[in-house]
Amino acid sequence: MIGTRAIRKIDDANKITELKRMFVLPEFQGSGYGRLLLEHAVKSAREQKYQKMCLDTRKQFSVAQHLYRSVGFRETERYNDNEHAELYFEMNL
Repeated sequence: MIGTRAIRKIDDANKITELKRMFVLPEFQGSGYGRLLLEHAVKSAREQKYQKMCLDTRKQFSVAQHLYRSVGFRETERYNDNEHAELYFEMNL
């Protein structure tokens, strides 16, 4: 295993999911695996008929932020109570 990703339902009525976990081992970062994992998460959410995907992150993860923006996420307002998160993103599916 070189990485992982997870999505979870956060609003069933409005069909919103969250990218909850996304991680690639450091020795494999920069090889495109993160993009593959993220694209698979988005595809999976679309197949499950979700309308929006949200995620939160920290400012220090600038490479991840660039990846999120490159696939269509845009910065948004806080949507949860994660005390460790500093930035919030969403994407219409």
